[in-house]
Amino acid sequence: MIEEYVKQAINKHFNKDYIGAVIDFSKAIELSPKDFELYHLRGVSKYYLEEFDLAIIDFDKSIELDPDYDEAYYYRGNINYKLKNYQSAIKDYDKVLEIDPENAKVFFIRGLAKSFLMDLDGAKLDFKSAAALGLPEAIKILNNK
Repeated sequence: MIEEYVKQAINKHFNKDYIGAVIDFSKAIELSPKDFELYHLRGVSKYYLEEFDLAIIDFDKSIELDPDYDEAYYYRGNINYKLKNYQSAIKDYDKVLEIDPENAKVFFIRGLAKSFLMDLDGAKLDFKSAAALGLPEAIKILNNK
């Protein structure tokens, strides 16, 4: 039964029926309340609905159940970034990079957050790390400076 809810939820999510996905992920969570990935996936659907407060609750629960699940930190960081809570976003991105130290995209986004906080040296270091990992956007920024 749970597999069917998850399959339906993922299908709805990819068809941009985020409300339907949230409903089906919620049903799956009722059947398996300790599954950190279900909270994460429901949080992602809420993220795309721009229900950021509710998405953060799901990402927090996912992290509580599995503190090493980097995707939950990544999405929570993205929400904080969108809400211009750059310091909180940086903390989440720090955790992602602690778990996955070769994540070029996260180095880049953390660099952007640092630049908004006027930590230009820190931003440049992150852009260099992202560029060294082959991220074209970082290479472009470094070549324009």
